Amino acid sequence: MHHILIIDDDPDVAEAIAEVLDSFGHSSRIATDGVVALELLGQGFRPCVILCDEMMPVMNGTEFLKQLHRRDEVSKIPVVSLSAARLPPEGRARLARELPKPFTPAQLEQTLTELCTAHAPG
Repeated sequence: MHHILIIDDDPDVAEAIAEVLDSFGHSSRIATDGVVALELLGQGFRPCVILCDEMMPVMNGTEFLKQLHRRDEVSKIPVVSLSAARLPPEGRARLARELPKPFTPAQLEQTLTELCTAHAPG
């Protein structure tokens, strides 16, 4: 079982992704924006990968990536952009992968398998 952090302001999308992850035997936590995600990480939650939407209120995906990479204890966690919107170049440079919406459950599982196998939370 892998622990995954989902960051998406659309509760229906976040819940659908969580259900898919659950069907693959993974556990997940949901954050509605980058600020909430950073709070979870600050409380010690260490996912093997972070799935992040780009367009969110309060703190978007690009700003979340900037903030994440300023925190040594979590800066190495791979981030996958799950967004219909393309991130700007400074955001894409910090990503492990882009998986544009819409994606299939099989594409998501393959991405998670590759990244979680390569990254063990520390």
